[in-house]
Amino acid sequence: MNYDWILDRGYLPQVVIQYGIRRQLQDRIRTIHSTSLEETYKTKMQYVKALRERPMAIETKTANTQHYEVGTGVLQACLGPRMKYSCCLYPTGKETLGQAEVEMLEQYVERAQLVDGMKILDLGCGWGSGALYFAEIFPNAKITAFSNSSTQKAYIDEQANSKGLSNLKVITGDVVDYEFEKEAFDRVVSIELFEHMKNYELLMAKISRALKPGGKLFVHIFTHKTTPYDFEEGLDEYAFLYWGYDAEYGSATLFPTRAQVARPVVGEWEALC
Repeated sequence: MNYDWILDRGYLPQVVIQYGIRRQLQDRIRTIHSTSLEETYKTKMQYVKALRERPMAIETKTANTQHYEVGTGVLQACLGPRMKYSCCLYPTGKETLGQAEVEMLEQYVERAQLVDGMKILDLGCGWGSGALYFAEIFPNAKITAFSNSSTQKAYIDEQANSKGLSNLKVITGDVVDYEFEKEAFDRVVSIELFEHMKNYELLMAKISRALKPGGKLFVHIFTHKTTPYDFEEGLDEYAFLYWGYDAEYGSATLFPTRAQVARPVVGEWEALC
């Protein structure tokens, strides 16, 4: 029996939800620490093998239903002024949500080595916090935002028009089927997209084709430090706030080596869970 309606209607008090989250995290930590190094390595290699046999992504329509087509007003009530649907950065712990959004966006600019005049693809752009910010601070750059949500596109287009940004284009599509123009971008920026992907080699091969010679990919991924695992129904739904039935909690070692893709990766940035 599905009890999602209990959460959806707010019947569970916050203290009960927090208890469920902490209990799930404790169970996951015990599972990870209870295995030997040999068994851990074996399990990871089995996971890597399974990823290579999977399609690039699964349940993309379900992700839309859960997150991206719920109505912009719902997210505006929860997120900061830039609608950043991903991690923020609090260097001192005293920042407002709006300040923390900008702190993280500035980190992207630095670590992805973005400069004015570049052609930049924001792959899995959410509600456009990155794409809009890049378009604002780099007036001579050409920014392409890619999303599988018509709701997100409508919001980003409206924001770009209100800010007078003519250097930002939004494309709607499914990354599995969509083929980008070859050698079109100096940078591809991926902010918390890889969590929803399965076959990294297929995805990175697609990205490689879209990069110019010498172009680079920047990845910010929400991941566990050492141990990959898939979303599981039950308390994972509490712990990750309905992160998605397509979600994967990977580890940095799952990325293909440089020999497996045609272009280099700028950096892999972990947000440990």
